[in-house]
Amino acid sequence: MVRLSKTDYGDEKNVSPAEFAAKYSDPKKYYSYPEEDDDGNILYYVVREIIKKVGEFDVNDKEGINKFKGNSLGVQEEKFDKEVQETVKVKKDVTKSLNDFIATAKERAEKGEAPRNQFDQYFYDKKHLSEEDFENKWVKPFKNPEYIKAKENYERELAEAQKRYEAAKKEFDNAAKEENGFYDNPNRPANFYGIATWEGLDTEQQKKDYLNSLSDKDRKYVETWVKLYENRIKLENETTKLNSDIASGIAKKYGFWNDPSATPEQRKYAGLNGLIKDLELTRSIAGKNVEFRGIGRIEGTVDLGEGKNTLKIAEQITGQYGTNITLGAYAKLKNIDTVEVGGSLTLDNAQASISGRTSLSMDIDATKKNSEGHYYQHALKDSDPNIRFIKYGTTNMDSRNDFMIELLTSKITENEAIIDMGRKIDYTWHDMITGKDYDMTIPFVSDSIAHQLINNKKLSKNGTSLLELKTREELRRLNADENAVYRSIRNANKLGILSPTLTTSNKKTTFNIVDEEKEAKKKKDLLTYLKTKSGEELLNDLSQFNLSADEKKEALNLIKNLKENNDFKSIINKEKELKNKLDEFNKIEKDANYQKLAFKDLSDSVENNFSKLSNNIYSSFANKNNLEKSLNVDLDRTDSFEIIQKAILLGDKVPELKNKMNDIRTELKTSLNNFEQSLRKDLETVKALKAKYPNSKFGEIEKTIESILADNKIRTVLSRNLNNDNELAKVIADYKVLLSNISMQLNTRKTIEKELEENDASIEQPRYADYHRLKSKIFYTMREEEVLSELKNMLNQLSDRNIYSKLNKVSKNEISTYTTLPFEVTHALTDKKHIGRGGFISNRTVQDNFKGNIYTAYGLYETTANSGTKYGILFGGAHTKHNEVYQRSLTTVATESEIKGTSAYVGGYFNKPVVNNLNWITGIGTQYGRYKVKREMRNNYQDLHSDGKVNTTSLNTYSGLIINYPIQEDVFVQLKGLLAYTMVKQSKINESGDLPLDINGKTYHYVDGEAGISFNKIFYGEDLKSSISAGAYGILGITGYKNGDMEAKINGSSSSFGIKGDRVKKDAVKIHLDYNVQTDAGYTYGLEGTYITNSKENNVKIGIKGGYTF
Repeated sequence: MVRLSKTDYGDEKNVSPAEFAAKYSDPKKYYSYPEEDDDGNILYYVVREIIKKVGEFDVNDKEGINKFKGNSLGVQEEKFDKEVQETVKVKKDVTKSLNDFIATAKERAEKGEAPRNQFDQYFYDKKHLSEEDFENKWVKPFKNPEYIKAKENYERELAEAQKRYEAAKKEFDNAAKEENGFYDNPNRPANFYGIATWEGLDTEQQKKDYLNSLSDKDRKYVETWVKLYENRIKLENETTKLNSDIASGIAKKYGFWNDPSATPEQRKYAGLNGLIKDLELTRSIAGKNVEFRGIGRIEGTVDLGEGKNTLKIAEQITGQYGTNITLGAYAKLKNIDTVEVGGSLTLDNAQASISGRTSLSMDIDATKKNSEGHYYQHALKDSDPNIRFIKYGTTNMDSRNDFMIELLTSKITENEAIIDMGRKIDYTWHDMITGKDYDMTIPFVSDSIAHQLINNKKLSKNGTSLLELKTREELRRLNADENAVYRSIRNANKLGILSPTLTTSNKKTTFNIVDEEKEAKKKKDLLTYLKTKSGEELLNDLSQFNLSADEKKEALNLIKNLKENNDFKSIINKEKELKNKLDEFNKIEKDANYQKLAFKDLSDSVENNFSKLSNNIYSSFANKNNLEKSLNVDLDRTDSFEIIQKAILLGDKVPELKNKMNDIRTELKTSLNNFEQSLRKDLETVKALKAKYPNSKFGEIEKTIESILADNKIRTVLSRNLNNDNELAKVIADYKVLLSNISMQLNTRKTIEKELEENDASIEQPRYADYHRLKSKIFYTMREEEVLSELKNMLNQLSDRNIYSKLNKVSKNEISTYTTLPFEVTHALTDKKHIGRGGFISNRTVQDNFKGNIYTAYGLYETTANSGTKYGILFGGAHTKHNEVYQRSLTTVATESEIKGTSAYVGGYFNKPVVNNLNWITGIGTQYGRYKVKREMRNNYQDLHSDGKVNTTSLNTYSGLIINYPIQEDVFVQLKGLLAYTMVKQSKINESGDLPLDINGKTYHYVDGEAGISFNKIFYGEDLKSSISAGAYGILGITGYKNGDMEAKINGSSSSFGIKGDRVKKDAVKIHLDYNVQTDAGYTYGLEGTYITNSKENNVKIGIKGGYTF
């Protein structure tokens, strides 16, 4: 490798001596020289920024080296071996290079600090152990054939055990669910209590005798339950053992158990596992089946040594962060036969483990092109050319190509480019076992929602595959205004600047409830359209992409295949069946007979009575264990019905219950009598409903009620006075069955709705591969949704909240400051003909997202003609500084764009008496302003800065009337009204910076009105007079305040977009206070304050003034 470094210089600019001293005096950052006048005084400094550029090139890349050198002089050249780095996972997704760990560890060892990790321990031992001891601890173990074999066996068995555990755990969960469901079956024998009964039979003979005592129906139930129970126990034992092996068993077996209680043999290799061999950076891994999990970046070589080796990049299902391995642009894969890639299309994108669409990404050096103009520098360039890439865990070769590799193309700036993949990505693989040939492909997808990778099956002159990269002309999920901004960026070939925004590689891996709800809605809409709409309608309404003709054809084929799929048809048929059941239940709920039944009240009454009775029984025992032992029950799996049954059957032999049994039987008898009356009343209604709705639960409910009310049962309960405990226990069992059937009938709607949801959700199963392919083709992933949100944020900052939209109103506010000055010249304190006055006004404006100050200094001269008409001239200058004040929220990131500038004004007016106490004032003025704008764009992933200069030329004219009406001596009321017209012509803007704008000039026209009243009082003092005035006015922005859009484009673009004009209106209330002093000697001075407010803006003005009359 060759590293070149050179020095370039930025554009020249002239700065004042003060500005030079403050910002540009560092000779390491800026080249400078002074420009002086004839007397040697420094007029300004000429400065140029010193820009140091560094590039790294392959020694054979002559074209790249010569292009970098250009015409520059003094280019330094340094040959070096490119540093290969491995990343080490630290906590979440923060990575450090191995060199960082080594440097820190060396420093700690030199300081004598206690080791904190394996790297610290290595250098600590190197400093403190003898050479022999160090070799024994850190070198020989890695070269020991026994260690290599142990590590190989350990990793292999651990991986196999993990796979077996995942499969067994799934089987165990299903078995436990099936056992529990079967135990709750209404057909369970009344005297069978699951584990409590079966495990209470100590010998095989006892179990056999118990089964022989049952009826054929009950025996069949118990034998089925026993099979389910024994299968669950077997799987439970298997998962427990596998879990133990994974946790410690396999590690103990091979000497990798790092535990304080471990024997020397069990921990002999602990601490070495996972440490990089001899701290070499290219690892020779003994295991031939290597798996990468987690988040990391590989900048060097992955070399698995000789043999038929497999590299697996798998989803990490647990944890906050999923798998996303990135191969750096200079990474290499060596001695690898097969790479299995996870992140398949059949996985649910809502899982935190899904890294967008892929688990493997490849970076590309966007500065490297070959002689054909193709990008070429990526991980496949120098990797073994015959590596087979396949979907992770492929067992059926039909799904071999169901994976994707993300190519980080977002940083490429061109709208069209070709990428040389360094090998054939469409190839044939021969299976040596079956003798079959398979067509294989390596599917690539761009990391950017704005870029498309197209595989046209074209080859370079060297026979390597070429991928076509195109940027999308527009994004379907953007509205018309947003697409106009996007097109302008695209047509300027500057999408690459937005790479941190457009790439999915840096986006979050866990999502909030709103994200998940949006994702669920997309899936629901897709399934609904698959059931009810044509393929064309589905793509038109739901596709989030503008599909090309080929892409649309592929999507339509997927839809067609799905609709013809028998499994999908079964979803449709089951939905029809469930909806028919729901329709029938809707009829039942509206049936008058059904509404007469008080099933809910009956169920609650039975539950409450039996619960009260079972609690009475429970309270008779000192603790839970005594009750379980005496009644032979497991309280965790037993309900109140079974506790009462057991008490009836065994209570007379249990010391704690023996004396309570009569009371228990009496209480039970009373309850059963009450229940019987309700059941007799409802039986005929139930029979009628059963006949009308044969598919309902009313048939089973009728059967159970008749069983409870049978003559022999009635005699048992009433005539025999509860003497036959077995019969009584059966009555209790019948009530349990009755309540179960009633509950099922009452919950029919919930049950059907749940089944409908589960039926719809079944399409997410992996067997519906075409559904997942379609979903991937037409929908954004959750990470791409975040990319879209961040992109919209940036586009809106260019169009909807661009600070340039505020500039013309800043200039308008500056010139409007002068408009009211002629109306505020007081003549009540002097009768002299000449008035000269100057002043300073500070004006503070605050809006929701915009605030700033205007500082105005002015001078005024007024003279009175013989006719009584007063003529005046007015001049002044202003300095302004305004800032955006957008705060961070769920949808915006705080930005701090600013406007700074100065302006100069000159104008004139006359004040003509019309009739007594009525004056007409009219004036005209012009202003020229120059402004510098620093525009900032920001989202959660990048900041962009641009600078612009803009000039404004403004003209205003105004006219108004003043009436002074005396109230009493030295007190008068003043009525004032005026109209003003202002024109602001804003110049064209050409920015510089990260994403610079060219904005066309625009002229704005405003008409304002103001009217109000003020109260004035004159005071007399020694050698002076003074006046105080307080007034209230209404301000009306008559026209012009709803600014039109400015036409803008990204520098170098062929298309434009609109910057939304400012819409803040001027209508407001104004409060004005004025204090003036006139001395007998002719001097004047005073203070004034103004407060203007409306719902969108607050404005505060404070002024001082002084002058002379003569």
